Amino acid sequence: MRKALLSLLSMLLMSSVWAQSPVPFLNQEGVAPGTIDFDDSDLNIVGKKKVESEGDGNISVIPQGKDSSQLASVSRQAQADEDLAFEKVYKNPDSLSLNLDLAQLQLRNQNLKGAAASLGRILEFYPNEAIAQLLLAQTEALLGNVVEAKEYFRAVVNNPSAKPDQTANAQKSLDDLIDSEKLWRYGAQIQTGIGGAMNPLNSSKYVTIFGSDIPTNANTNYYDTTWIYYASTTVERAIQSQPNHSIVFSASSFNQQYRSNDLANLGVNTASLAYQVGDITNRVTVGFNSSATSLSGKGFINSNWGTASYQTSVGSNALVNVGVNYGYNNQLEGQNYSGSNARSNWMSGLSLGGKYFFDSNWLGEFNFSRYRYAARASYESYNMTYGVANLSYSTNYGVFGMFSSSITNSYSDADPLSGAQRYVQTNAYGANYSISLNTLSRPQKKDWTLALTYQQGQSNSNVQTYATSSSQYMALILKAF
Repeated sequence: MRKALLSLLSMLLMSSVWAQSPVPFLNQEGVAPGTIDFDDSDLNIVGKKKVESEGDGNISVIPQGKDSSQLASVSRQAQADEDLAFEKVYKNPDSLSLNLDLAQLQLRNQNLKGAAASLGRILEFYPNEAIAQLLLAQTEALLGNVVEAKEYFRAVVNNPSAKPDQTANAQKSLDDLIDSEKLWRYGAQIQTGIGGAMNPLNSSKYVTIFGSDIPTNANTNYYDTTWIYYASTTVERAIQSQPNHSIVFSASSFNQQYRSNDLANLGVNTASLAYQVGDITNRVTVGFNSSATSLSGKGFINSNWGTASYQTSVGSNALVNVGVNYGYNNQLEGQNYSGSNARSNWMSGLSLGGKYFFDSNWLGEFNFSRYRYAARASYESYNMTYGVANLSYSTNYGVFGMFSSSITNSYSDADPLSGAQRYVQTNAYGANYSISLNTLSRPQKKDWTLALTYQQGQSNSNVQTYATSSSQYMALILKAF
């Protein structure tokens, strides 16, 4: 009898390995595939390329934090300020400071054509004024006048009186414009890192059998050495006959290994093909995705799903992305977990994500998702609610960030082993720091970057088999191409 009980406990522990993913905090069955990221690394104000001035370097485009009546009042005041500045320029048309003040007011009021005229007037009197060249280049780019924008960016790059940051800004913007005109665009990223993970198997101190909590001999408090490898590549083909239409193919491979816990070794290979229309502030994306996940070198889950999303700017400081996903997760058999095709499921869900640029230093991000997983067995079907919030602060000494997340899985029927209808909630939080190894300052898009991360999480459940805790720290080296 005792041997039979030990055998049953061993089987349940293997089942726990499957049920709780070896990745800390995120239950593998609760990770919804198909979220679409968006790249805004070259944006400062949503929908507006970064605008530099000789002062603090940022120009606000729309007043923030106002209701509709206040905005109307602000709009009238802004127009009055612009009219007053214009009168001053009319009396002193060759004044550099007055013309710059007028141009900046016009940019704040989104009077781009007026700003272009004011900046052009400055260059008539001061042909080598670098800040006017740079502002005019950025304004022409916003107006869609790519040829003129490139001409003024080149003028800044070749201007001996331009400051180093103005030259660098102009060169990057020029490169981005040239890149945007290419029919084929390529990108890649690599990451590698090493660290420690506590309880990599997400083992529990108890297993629940028919309502009884039975202690296990699992060691949940030790750290194991872990290392990861990650690589991704993206190929984009612009549709020449359709402006802002493109086909995007991407592929990635993630691998995490543990020194002492082979059962926790995780691999995820993903490929995606998408058609997108529009720019970053008004984009529709439709795609198909496929992934293969392995545990301990053995097949775990194969997933195929379709996605559709819409991304738009809200005001001048926010990006919002809304998406729908539908697909199938095929649970595979394996020796290192209690696999069963009863867990294979059809997945459907909605997601809402966004980014808010408080200023040039502070960035807030969030994602909220709601998914339904309909499995062959009712007790393996569940609803998943997922939310995560991130806050980051950029300085000349690097980027500091912190996050908090919550995942709740609510199952549809009683588990035949525990005798209970499962409810699992996982809460996690963490912090990170990244710095450019090229400049020892805030990372730029293609710098070699060092990232230090720490995260900790706790799972709570009415079934003790799924009540776990884990944490992980890691040092990573990243490079984008």
